[in-house]
Amino acid sequence: MYSWIHKFNEEGIAGLKPNQKGYPRKIPKKTKHIKKRAQKIELSEKEKYEEKILQQEAKLERLRIENLILKKSGCPISTLSNRRKSQIILDIRAEEPQVKLKTLFKLLNLNRKTYYDNIKNRLDKTDKYAKVKEKIKEIYYGEADETYGYRPM
Repeated sequence: MYSWIHKFNEEGIAGLKPNQKGYPRKIPKKTKHIKKRAQKIELSEKEKYEEKILQQEAKLERLRIENLILKKSGCPISTLSNRRKSQIILDIRAEEPQVKLKTLFKLLNLNRKTYYDNIKNRLDKTDKYAKVKEKIKEIYYGEADETYGYRPM
């Protein structure tokens, strides 16, 4: 208690604040937020409108690509398998090569490595259980009224 009172009397409130421990930093912390704020303040009206136009064009392009994806898939993106997503990317890139892969990966929520693995290994191969899957679907949706579990199947 005595040391707190002594520090307060000598240094004021600043004396009661905790001191940094360890070695001092050689490189000062980067402040991204301050730089962004400074850039936004310095923009003129014309530059603001140009930036807004660029953002709207990017949004329009993203929506156009989403529309292409939905046309290709015919169902919601969340229900697609990774193999099907890779096939959709190949189809879109065949029609419109200017579309960036990075944008397609982001919109389809597909990992880059998964895409390249599918292209290299899986897209050319046929599904060896395709007949069995078709039979299971036929039984499940036809005879069973969607009530069979895994054992009756």
